[in-house]
Amino acid sequence: MGDDSAAGRCNISRIAYVHVPKSGGVSLFLSLDAAEVATCNHGTGLSGFAFRHARPCECTKAACMRSSRVAVMEQTHGWMRRRLFPTEGGGWGRCAVWMATVREPSEWFYSAVGQWCAGPWGR
Repeated sequence: MGDDSAAGRCNISRIAYVHVPKSGGVSLFLSLDAAEVATCNHGTGLSGFAFRHARPCECTKAACMRSSRVAVMEQTHGWMRRRLFPTEGGGWGRCAVWMATVREPSEWFYSAVGQWCAGPWGR
């Protein structure tokens, strides 16, 4: 029989979201903001948007990460795991729901080219 203590249970109310560029990160952040979900962000390049309720805090700050329900990071699995579930405690507990969104390759390509043409590189 498994560990049924509070410390031993999996915290499925937290989401570790692996951000893949050009696959809906802005929509995700805007949806989390509209729902007023405490979110931290690291390495995505998506921190400059105007948020209605609260800008995501920085996941590398321990207090921010602990208070967030969703962590959105563009980092390796190992890096995220060490940050969210440190062996010395103080993280999210033992586990969380891991998610990512990917796009069909040609859609990703056309979206990336469209953004490139509209951005400062296309001028």
